[in-house]
Amino acid sequence: MESVAMHTFFGFCIIAAVWWHHLRQKKLRKAWSAWANSNGWSYHPERNKRRAKAYSFLNRLNQGHSRYLYHRVEGEHSGRKAEAFTFHYAVGHGKHRSDHFLGVVLIKLEQEFPEIRIHPENFFHKVGGLVGIKDLDLDSVEFSKTFRILSKDKKFAFDFCNTGMMELLLQKKNTALELEKDTLAIFRKSHLEPNRMKPALSLLDSIRNQMPRYLFQE
Repeated sequence: MESVAMHTFFGFCIIAAVWWHHLRQKKLRKAWSAWANSNGWSYHPERNKRRAKAYSFLNRLNQGHSRYLYHRVEGEHSGRKAEAFTFHYAVGHGKHRSDHFLGVVLIKLEQEFPEIRIHPENFFHKVGGLVGIKDLDLDSVEFSKTFRILSKDKKFAFDFCNTGMMELLLQKKNTALELEKDTLAIFRKSHLEPNRMKPALSLLDSIRNQMPRYLFQE
């Protein structure tokens, strides 16, 4: 009798969790659709493995397995192409599997640049396969203690992490960013929701504006 009651209870919990997820996704679709319409962007709610693969050149979107993105919006911001989405990946298998979600907002820059990654310590799972990547220490002790700075191009990393950039990021100590090719992206450990778009796009603008002009002339 007790076993039946236990199974009934767990069955009810599963049904409740599925229903809650359904309602949450319905609410998110409605919110994202409204945000996209009001900002002149397009909205794509479905899971998209192909689009996730297209961004696999970003180190943080090339970890784990079962990768896909969804609740994707794309449009133009400050004269640049921009895109945002929730990214999913899994680590481990079977009973050892854990699922992870990143909120990603990115813009396209005027030209391509060497890869640089800046993020708080232990923000991401470690990902192998990066030959020549260096963990750099900058002149600012506070900045080097707050963030990990990784790049194969030390000169570019020092140019990128100028005084203004370090001051900006030290005001946003939870910032995790990656620049590779012409894509500047910031990440957040959670599902992306519409109310995060304005501050995220503003931060991307500020990061871009702190990049020295001579970097765009080389």
